[in-house]
Amino acid sequence: MKKVLYSFFSSLWVSIAVSIVVSIYMDTAFGGGVSVQTFTMVLPMCTAIGAVVGTVFATIVPVGPIAVKIAHCLGARPGSLAEVLLRNMSIITIMLFVMCFAITAITHFCFGAPYPGDVSFAADTNAFLNAW
Repeated sequence: MKKVLYSFFSSLWVSIAVSIVVSIYMDTAFGGGVSVQTFTMVLPMCTAIGAVVGTVFATIVPVGPIAVKIAHCLGARPGSLAEVLLRNMSIITIMLFVMCFAITAITHFCFGAPYPGDVSFAADTNAFLNAW
C-alpha cells in the first residue's frame, strides 16, 4: 500500500511541475509572452488539466519501469548516476509528451482557441492534426 501511495503522490508532484512548465511555455509560444492572464487563467487551467491527466497516465502506465528499461538499453549500469539521469530524463520526456498533447487537445476542444489569431481545433480538425 505504501508503494502505491508513494507512486501516486510522486507522479502527482511530477505532473504538477511539468504542467506549470507546459502552461507557461504554451502561453509564451502561442500568446507571445507571459502576462497577468498567464497566471490568472492559463496557469491554473493547464495545471489542473495536466495534473489530472499526468497522474492518471502515470498510475495506469508503468512509466518508471519503462524509463529504467530505456536507461539500461542506452548502456547505463544499474545503480549508476547515468541510470538515474537517463531514467529521470525518460520519465520527463514521456510525461511531457502525454501532458502537452492532452493540455492542447482539452483546452482547444473545450474552450476554443485561447489565443488571438488561433483557429479553434473544435471547428477545424485539420488544424489540430497539423499542430502535431
